[in-house]
Amino acid sequence: AVSVYWTWRGEPGKIFPWSIPLLRWVKTVVPVAISQPISVVFNNKAMVYAGAGVCAVIGTLSPVCTAVISSCCGRRLTVLSWGEVIIA
Repeated sequence: AVSVYWTWRGEPGKIFPWSIPLLRWVKTVVPVAISQPISVVFNNKAMVYAGAGVCAVIGTLSPVCTAVISSCCGRRLTVLSWGEVIIA
């Protein structure tokens, strides 16, 4: 779907990973790519010690952890974004 969208817009080069600068990629993509597998591993490990319901409640902290890691890696989040993370 993304490929069709960018081709339709006349910018097919944006479907490739090198379409954004390396520093921007490191600040925006890498924190999410690192935090997602870590979240899955921690959730699976927690299933050994707690029930599925408790793990689901703890799992709701995933957006908060992702936002904090992104912020630590240099991504700037607006006050509105932090408010939405707290609501999530």
